[in-house]
Parts: sequence; C-alpha cells; structure tokens
Amino acid sequence: AEAAGGKLYTSGSYRLGIHEPGADIDTVCVTPSVCDKEDFFTDLKDQLQNHPDVTNLNSIETAAVPVITFDWEDVNIDLLFAKLNVISVPDTLDIDNDLILRGVDRPTATTLNGPRVTNMLANLMQGTKERYAAFLTVIRCVRRWAKKRGLYSNKMGYWGGININILAAFTVQIYPNASPSNLLQKFFMVLKNWKWPNPIMLTKTHDSQLGQIVWASQGNKEHFPILTPAYPSMNSSMSISKQSRIIIQEEINRADAICTRMIKGEEAKSSDNNDGHMWAELFEPSDFFINYPHYLAIVIAG
Repeated sequence: AEAAGGKLYTSGSYRLGIHEPGADIDTVCVTPSVCDKEDFFTDLKDQLQNHPDVTNLNSIETAAVPVITFDWEDVNIDLLFAKLNVISVPDTLDIDNDLILRGVDRPTATTLNGPRVTNMLANLMQGTKERYAAFLTVIRCVRRWAKKRGLYSNKMGYWGGININILAAFTVQIYPNASPSNLLQKFFMVLKNWKWPNPIMLTKTHDSQLGQIVWASQGNKEHFPILTPAYPSMNSSMSISKQSRIIIQEEINRADAICTRMIKGEEAKSSDNNDGHMWAELFEPSDFFINYPHYLAIVIAG
C-alpha cells in the first residue's frame, strides 16, 4: 500500500485561499490503478461513516462526477475519486501534466479538471501581487453579488464557483492593471457586451491526443459556454439554459449600470447618497419573491 501511494488535492475557492465560513472544501482523492470505485464507495465510505468526527455523510455513486460528501468537525467536504492508469502515485506526481490523463475515463478526467483548472488559474493570474489580489477581490465581490441576486447555484442552472473564477480571470487578462473597483466594473461591462454563445476562454483549446473529448463549437447548442483552460477543455456552465441566461444577463446589466455610476462618481455628487450606499445597492437581495403577482410551486416527492 505504501508503494502504491495516493494523494489528495484541493480545488476551487479553498485552493485559491478565498473560502468563506460555511463553504465546502472540494477535494480529490487520486489513486493508482490497483484501487477502484468500489473500494472508494465501500471501504473508505465505511471508515468515514464510523469516524467520530464525521457527520451527515452521503455518497452519490451514480453522479457524472461520483462524490462522497460529509461534515468533518462541522466543515463540509466534497470528496471525489480519480483513478489514474499508473501502478503508483508518488508524492512527486505532477497533476498539471497532461500525461496523467492517459487511459483514464471521462469521469476521472472531469474530476481532475477541478484542481488542474484551479492551478492554471493561479498561474495565469501571476505577475504582480496587486494583480493577483485584485483577481481574488473581484471573485469575492462577484460571488457575494451572485448569492444575493439568486444566481449562485450550478445545479439550478446558474453560476458556480468555477464559472466566476474563470470569468474574473478573463477580465484580468483584458485589464491586467485595473484596480479592484475598476476591475469589478469591467467584469460586468465585458459580460454585458459579450456576444453569446461565443465561448469565454482563457487559452486556446488544444488536443493532447490522449483520447479525451475536447470542447468544440461545431454542433454545440450551449447557451453560456465558459471553457476550462486545462486539457481537456470543457464547458463549465453546461447547466445554464436559455431562460437562466436571460435572467443572468438582466442581472449583469443591472450590476453594470450600478458600477458605472459608481466609477463615474455621479451618485457620489448627490447629497443624499454616498459610496457605501452604492455598493450596498449592488449587493441588495433579489426581489424575485415580491416582483410578480403569481407564483407556481412544484413539489417533487420520491
């Protein structure tokens, strides 16, 4: 077992250092070929289930990306499984090397995309401390805005953390020297004027000839493609529908108008307004539940 090895990798906001209280930690368990999914969802699951510090454990084996989710001392962890086509996983494993994907199945490639994309985002945003700090600040602001406006749920057809991270990095690539406040305004301005369904991409897609499917525009009918930069490039926002794209776009237009006024200082000149109020307006909760005369509630029971 010692020779076979294995490694744990984190991704997303925790890996970038911008996780918030109550947020989950996305973790990938990388194993050699001697381990399989049954070991992960039986032996490891049983060990976790019987651990005194583990609560609320749930395993989803049939998901596109199989996962065990649980709370460890009240910290939520999403633990994913990735089996490489190698006999051992040493401590020196380079997860960013495309060759580790040789011979793996699609769920494994999708699982490994998490830490590989996060690492690439961190590398692409390097340059100056100010630039990287502005990148993280914009992510925090956009994530807070999306949660307040009811747009933060990939499962519900809106944005998830990876989408916001890629979009923030894309804005930094266009405006590498902008201050955080200007960068936030540029974020919404860029998306307001973007011609969907043209894809957002940080790097050109490439095929490393390792048998993985790489995203291509031909034949795709996706509404809001935000491509992951690591091989194999995938659309990180496949769950966004035509209708949810319209809702996201309306909110982007609203946010752009607020940030534009903020930057121009038009509202700051008003005697009954100030900068703090302007930022508060951006983060006001959605008025969805008071904005319509009628609502339809659907209850699904199984």
